[in-house]
Amino acid sequence: MSQLTLFDTNPTNILSTQTNYNPLLLSMTQSRDRKNMIIANSITHNNDELIETNSFLSNDIVYDWINYTTTVGVDYFSNIMSGQNREYVIELQNNQMVYPVVLVKPSVSKFIPFESNEEE
Repeated sequence: MSQLTLFDTNPTNILSTQTNYNPLLLSMTQSRDRKNMIIANSITHNNDELIETNSFLSNDIVYDWINYTTTVGVDYFSNIMSGQNREYVIELQNNQMVYPVVLVKPSVSKFIPFESNEEE
């Protein structure tokens, strides 16, 4: 992204997938380089207990997509096997999890919801 500034490029928007939903993006890029960035994020629901439990195993489910989806899958199968209530309300359709997508944008120190009617 820093090459955008280096080559004096001014894109209208920078669209990104889940890959850039990472706090390292905030510290490794300049604010002006990510000004018009929009990230499609599907990590939308967590609770403190699951975050803590996963952290004991060095699994980040707040920003890491693989760890997050694994936790959702374990939650789903745990419900099937034991009948316990699910922690995640992510719907299953045709044997596939349907993850909700939320658009976010990087701010100075965190990710914030993207509002499509924002003024430049």
